[in-house]
Amino acid sequence: MKTEIENSYYVRNDKWIRPLLITFIFVFSAISNEILGIMNPVASTVSLSLAGIAIIITGVGVMFTDTLSAYIIKLLTIVVLLAALFALVYIETRTISLSMF
Repeated sequence: MKTEIENSYYVRNDKWIRPLLITFIFVFSAISNEILGIMNPVASTVSLSLAGIAIIITGVGVMFTDTLSAYIIKLLTIVVLLAALFALVYIETRTISLSMF
């Protein structure tokens, strides 16, 4: 029974799952404050700052985890970053071309 607990999915991926869950909690708290009409810029700034720190910790945890889930997260991170870079370049070139007219 002990070997099953030590070899569970959560135990193998604990280095990055826990900070990822904390990131979701901070992001959703900032979003829910905005939806509920609680306009406290300090709370949302602190919440999103802590979410940023937690996502960095998640990335470090993913780098040092050798599981299939961690490899999938690494691949998704690369795809999202490349898509964001492509979107930024596309928007910038579109803005430049529109300003010429």
